[in-house]
Amino acid sequence: MTMRLASPDDLKTIATLTAAAYLLYTHLFGAPPIPVPSTVPSDFRERVAGRAHIGQDGRSST
Repeated sequence: MTMRLASPDDLKTIATLTAAAYLLYTHLFGAPPIPVPSTVPSDFRERVAGRAHIGQDGRSST
């Protein structure tokens, strides 16, 4: 597995993984915790691209 910086195209994957990571707490509290906004902020794409890292194993995700 190799690591790479996230690109704007990774937004959906990152949002999905973040929501899944906090799903237990979403059920427990009845709402997503602070790190998981109910809507994606307009600047989320710019904040994530070039800062978050993605593990890539070489297999296609489609």
